Amino acid sequence: MVEINRNACTGCGQCMSDCIANNLFLREGKAEVSGNCILCGHCVAVCPLNAVSIPEYDMGDVEELSQEQAGLDSDRLLKAIKYRRSVRRFKQKPVSSGDLDMLLQAGRPRICRTAALSLSRRSWKS
Repeated sequence: MVEINRNACTGCGQCMSDCIANNLFLREGKAEVSGNCILCGHCVAVCPLNAVSIPEYDMGDVEELSQEQAGLDSDRLLKAIKYRRSVRRFKQKPVSSGDLDMLLQAGRPRICRTAALSLSRRSWKS
């Protein structure tokens, strides 16, 4: 469940506006949790003061990136998606546990504060 540090929260509302479950609201100028959390981590990612946390998450996995590191050029992304190819020539060799763990970790959702802030400030609605 999401936790709000009321001492750090300024009531800016960024967590509320980014919560797809409508789980957050303001009470007395501070964010509060209503109990419908889906643990997506968006509120943690967009809070500029690190006032939001999810104890179930290992916050050591939260990545801090500069705006430059988090920036993504839409043309480059589209090109990478369109020209991505998979390799289908498999070797008759077992995959090590370490390699499997690395692949699973790479596919695991991660929280990235700067990228989420950048994305949440864009208007995706038509």
